[in-house]
Amino acid sequence: MFGYSNNQCANCKHFLTYGWRGRNYFKCEIYGDSNSEATDWRKSYIACGLFNKETPHKNIYKNLHDNDKTAGPIDGQIAIKL
Repeated sequence: MFGYSNNQCANCKHFLTYGWRGRNYFKCEIYGDSNSEATDWRKSYIACGLFNKETPHKNIYKNLHDNDKTAGPIDGQIAIKL
């Protein structure tokens, strides 16, 4: 969605670590957190084009899976026509 960079997510300011019941869970601030493994992230993932950049894009997962279908597309999002 945002391209890629020559870095790993672990080194990005949007990479978050949460502790819960003695375990660490990794999430991406931009992709979001669903409070489930659906949004778990890996340190070794190749970072996207928003690596360490300021962005208004937060919690993309929630926006994609929100029941409110009136929300419009995200600026810069690629449209796929079937």
